[in-house]
Amino acid sequence: MILLLTFAGPLPAQLPGEELVDPRDGRHYQTVWIGEQLWMAENLGFAGRERSCYDHDPGNCSTYGGLYTWEASLEVCPAGWHLPSRDEWERLSEFLGREDAGQKLKASKEDPVPWDGTNETGFSALPAGAGNGEGFHRMGDWALFWSATGYNGQRAWFAQLDGYWYQAPPKYRNLYVGWYYLKTNQFSVRCIRDRED
Repeated sequence: MILLLTFAGPLPAQLPGEELVDPRDGRHYQTVWIGEQLWMAENLGFAGRERSCYDHDPGNCSTYGGLYTWEASLEVCPAGWHLPSRDEWERLSEFLGREDAGQKLKASKEDPVPWDGTNETGFSALPAGAGNGEGFHRMGDWALFWSATGYNGQRAWFAQLDGYWYQAPPKYRNLYVGWYYLKTNQFSVRCIRDRED
């Protein structure tokens, strides 16, 4: 049964969701409502399908979740949840305000795993880095998430959050949605709950 929340006024930026227990491995995940979307508030860590851990260190999977190719990411979310489409990432950005949606999604300096955001949404995005055929890159600076939307035979749409590379003016405050990475790259996965329309 899907719970639909109705608000008398404007939607709040976020509301805590119920805890999600993945029946496949018993792992618990926090969830958060952002607008009308219910998101996992942690990166998926399920090990059942082609998961990699940054630097092949299982401790990194415990902290940052797993890294998955695009093909693996399409089937890795638990039942009742799915890999968000490009449109669902775009709706998230639009709801939060395109200029600084990224800052609102990234973990803050006060969070257990700190980053340079405000985390006012409770999304708690972490700079988990990414993997590819040449190794692992940019943990601490980069969060990349797959979307379910393919671009062509080799590439797919993704969502990206980045750290500040320049102090003035500040950059990378937004949630960037693009298509230029290969499907063989290994990115983080956030699942979004299915809707009944």
